[in-house]
Amino acid sequence: MPRVLLVALLLMGCRNECQQICADMSDLAEECGEEWEKEDLKQCFEDYSGKNVGKNQREYCSIVRPGLDEEWTCEEIEAYFDAGGASAD
Repeated sequence: MPRVLLVALLLMGCRNECQQICADMSDLAEECGEEWEKEDLKQCFEDYSGKNVGKNQREYCSIVRPGLDEEWTCEEIEAYFDAGGASAD
C-alpha cells in the first residue's frame, strides 16, 4: 500500500468529534443535493483541530453530533447555501 494512502487512512480515523461534524455536514449537504467545497471542508477540519478545540467543546460536539441529521433538514441546508454559507455560488 502506498505510504501516502496509508497516512491518509490513518488521519481519517484521528478526527475529533467536532471535526467529524464537519464531515457529517458535508455528507448531509451532498444527500440534499448541495456540495460543500473540499477547501471549505479542509478549513473546517483545521478550524476544529485538536489545538483549536478545548475539552468542553469536544464534549459538546459529541453530544450534538448524533442528532445532527435530525436537526438539519434539506430545506435548512439549502437556505444555508443560499445565504452564502460553505462557498455557496
